[in-house]
Amino acid sequence: MKDAFEKRRYVPANFRGRVSADRNDPGYENHKNLMAGGYKIVVFLNGVEQKYCVSADPEEGSVCRNRTVNGSPVFHYGIAQTEIVKGEVTVRLERTSP
Repeated sequence: MKDAFEKRRYVPANFRGRVSADRNDPGYENHKNLMAGGYKIVVFLNGVEQKYCVSADPEEGSVCRNRTVNGSPVFHYGIAQTEIVKGEVTVRLERTSP
């Protein structure tokens, strides 16, 4: 019988596919299914967490994110400006609901 108070090592789950919050992007289905499954998606580029991320593709090594100035998104005529940056991309999943 297992101990109810057994401490288990936390192992973060990484997702290897493309994810996107943009409905017109091929990674949107993955994003939608992961969110419905109770996961929070956290994107890292070269080990640094990315805020305002629109899409991420670990296989391609690219992240599309909103441009920021002093930590705030940049808007041009009411439209958020985006940029595509390349590097080592990791998509980490965190369970938000059981």
